[in-house]
Amino acid sequence: SVGERRRGWGASAMGNPEDDQKRKRYDRQIRIWGKEGQERLEDAKVCLLGAGPTGSEALKNLVLGGVSAYTIVDGQKVSARDLGNNFLVAEEHLGEPRAECCSRLMQEFNESVSGRYVAETPESLLDREPEFFRGFTLVLATQLTAEYQVKLDSICRQHGVHVIFGRSYGLFGLVRISTKEHHVIESKPENELQVLRIRDPWPELAAYVERFDLASLDNMTYKHVPYVVLLIKAAKEWASRHNNGQPPTDRQLQRNFKDFLKGMQRPHPETEGFVDEGENFKEAVDNAHYVWSKNDGVPSDLKQYFESESCCNLTAESAPFWILVQALKRFVLEQQGAFP
Repeated sequence: SVGERRRGWGASAMGNPEDDQKRKRYDRQIRIWGKEGQERLEDAKVCLLGAGPTGSEALKNLVLGGVSAYTIVDGQKVSARDLGNNFLVAEEHLGEPRAECCSRLMQEFNESVSGRYVAETPESLLDREPEFFRGFTLVLATQLTAEYQVKLDSICRQHGVHVIFGRSYGLFGLVRISTKEHHVIESKPENELQVLRIRDPWPELAAYVERFDLASLDNMTYKHVPYVVLLIKAAKEWASRHNNGQPPTDRQLQRNFKDFLKGMQRPHPETEGFVDEGENFKEAVDNAHYVWSKNDGVPSDLKQYFESESCCNLTAESAPFWILVQALKRFVLEQQGAFP
């Protein structure tokens, strides 16, 4: 038997009160994965196989996050064992379909999410109606045997549906993710690779640097000169006096260069400090390593994407990620290893 409860979405037009309320509700998570991530979550249709404690907890978190709709597939009746490990059922639910009870309470977590249940075992549904899984974005499969995991994986891969397998054994468990491909772009990486082109500035950057006559600048302007300009000018001046025109190559020369860079600050006429104690010189010293760091071309982790089949053979179905990767690859090749 199939039961269903649906509560429609509010209009999503900009400025709509319901839309504003939705943005306020999901504000904290939008700060983590952004507007696009939230939109993808709100478009997702999730199927849960097995409404035990593992699956119920996982689905609850997705419902609170604001998925579009969910379907619970479970053929068990609520038993005394469920009362001790599944917070979605209570004593008065004993003997009732577990899928129905879990779906009923799941709706109370987020009334904007459409929910339904199928009171049938996942194994039976897989044997009887494999096309059932075609329309989902994600299938959460819990406590399935290896035989049915393989069967479900084959079905979902045919239809481009992501699968997460979960199985728990008391305090132990395992999670397996099955998907053809999944793109994650870290918008705020912890270790960001900057390519400042200090040693090999492109013509426009070199011309921009030349426009700065540091000696003629007043103190206020001097303390706001971009630190990249300071580095390029300091590197050129230092190389003309030291190390046969080459960048500093050992630790002692590198320390000497930083001291030389600090010496470019203007001393204050009345105090022991400097008139230009702005952030630019601090940033220049912190990034001085770019003066002697070599550009070794394409990093190895990026090269594997450039050489992948998905990048080399774009099709009409290619994800935007691979279009961007191929565009970057072409640019780097045309610019002889230089990045934008």
